[in-house]
Amino acid sequence: MIVLVLCRDRPGTQELRRAIRPAHLEYMMAARSRLVFGGPLTAEDGLAIGAVFALRVATTSEASRFLAGEPYHQAGVFESVVVHPMRQMVPEDPPGLLDAELDRARAAADATVSS
Repeated sequence: MIVLVLCRDRPGTQELRRAIRPAHLEYMMAARSRLVFGGPLTAEDGLAIGAVFALRVATTSEASRFLAGEPYHQAGVFESVVVHPMRQMVPEDPPGLLDAELDRARAAADATVSS
């Protein structure tokens, strides 16, 4: 399963974020094989205000354990963290997934109209 992790920074933690960033990058690099995508959330001025990443795990509990070891989380940079299971549609994995989804959606719509 893939889970989306959305983290918002606590106000006033820019200096702390900068100090912890090397440890955060090392942690994420060690988990490369499990990360689908990720990166910082930014304000209009480009400053980081949080993070988002998608993590391939067996359970949401595994995602919680991963997050518990994440350096920004451990240091108290994050004000809030939301974890949601998700389905990856784009980029297509496997190829042809969107075509199959469109066929299913059309069939479901047709069945709804016919009822």
